[in-house]
Amino acid sequence: MKNRLMNEWGRCLLLCMCMSLLLPSCKTTKDSVLSLSGLDEEGIFNALIDNSLQYITLSGKLNVEIVMPKETIKSKAHLKIVKDQAIQLSIQPVLGFEMFRMVLSKDTVLIIDRMNQQYVLESTRDANGLEQLDFNFYSLQSLLSNNILLDGKPITLPSDYRKFSIEEKTGMAFVQTMENQKIQYLLSGEYQGKIRSTYIFKPGYQLSLLSEYADFKEIPGAQLFPMQMRIMLKGALTNALDMRFSYSSIELNNDFVLNLEAPSKYRKISLSDAFLNIFKKQ
Repeated sequence: MKNRLMNEWGRCLLLCMCMSLLLPSCKTTKDSVLSLSGLDEEGIFNALIDNSLQYITLSGKLNVEIVMPKETIKSKAHLKIVKDQAIQLSIQPVLGFEMFRMVLSKDTVLIIDRMNQQYVLESTRDANGLEQLDFNFYSLQSLLSNNILLDGKPITLPSDYRKFSIEEKTGMAFVQTMENQKIQYLLSGEYQGKIRSTYIFKPGYQLSLLSEYADFKEIPGAQLFPMQMRIMLKGALTNALDMRFSYSSIELNNDFVLNLEAPSKYRKISLSDAFLNIFKKQ
């Protein structure tokens, strides 16, 4: 039983790692609808910028579900983001006890395996498995916060609308970058111009990433946030990763710090060794 539990949650965390390296109660949804059909390209883009989530820190309690070809893994988790600095995902399947932790900064990834008292600490340059998509720290931060991304940078300005192709159809808007790396955003007028899906791909490459957002609720600060997220990494023939996040609560701008310090008594292993240890048990 113990070996099976270690195996499942080890894979859970490492799958989170692969994705992330690409790794108070909510009120009801706002009733107002933004008429995208009455806006020109610049107006649609400004609506997207104006309705982007504004925060310094984000903290969310959620259920994580990872769907794989032969099984589905579920766990309670806690996500924390210090904007433009670090992202932390804590896997807590039993009574809030942390079994695994992943912390990602702009240049470093830390994975702590408390069951086996070991950790991984590597440069994201060495660990990144999504080079084909030019996926980086800011890409993941944008996906998790339902915000827009351009050229791998954390800030997009209203004047950047000229770098996008923008088309409106029946209350929805399709916004796509015109660079080598293609990012398509689907905006919903029903949810005040919020992003309903993000599709990242690169012409000529097999990998692509699709994230979908639903169940938008008003959170502190009168901002809308999607309480349901689905992130799918797709290969040439099938899904390589399918993760679903279901949030029970979201808090903004609490005072906390995320660090990349590993427990001093834990054994350091490489990311490749972590994968090998897990899949040897299959």
